[in-house]
Order: sequence, then structure tokens, then C-alpha cells
Amino acid sequence: MGIHGEPYQQFKKDLKTVAERLLTPEFVDRQGIFNYAYLRRIMNHPPHPRMRWHYNFLWVAVGLAIWEKMFLDPTFDGKDFSMERFY
Repeated sequence: MGIHGEPYQQFKKDLKTVAERLLTPEFVDRQGIFNYAYLRRIMNHPPHPRMRWHYNFLWVAVGLAIWEKMFLDPTFDGKDFSMERFY
């Protein structure tokens, strides 16, 4: 598969699902950093290996969303780090 196939495989496996759960229109609008329409276009596009940089961008947005919940959300207790806790 090689390095170029990994983001594509991750998108097909679970990145799309996680991104859709975390990067809601409400969250993206409140956060004010990303363009929801652009994120949605990536998520709606049929999976393709050439979109690896787009999938990397989704990972950045998802990572920032998780970081924000961990460190800026006053309701996060810091004990449960399972992925389900974040979406």
C-alpha cells in the first residue's frame, strides 16, 4: 500500500465517521477557525487515494477539536480518554 495509501485507508475506516461526529456545523461555527462547507466537501467526496492531503487536513481539524475538549471544556474531568468520550 505504501505511505500514500494510509490517509485514504484511515478515511475509509473511521476518519470520516469521527470527523462527522466532532466537526458539526455548530462546533465549527462556534470555534471560528475552519470553514464547515470545505470540511463537508471533503467528507462528502467519494474516498480517493489522491485526496490524502485533504484527509490529513481532516485529522488536523479533528485533533484540534479533541484538544479543545480536553483542555478548554470545563466539563471534561480528565479521567476518561476513550475516543467515544470526545464525540
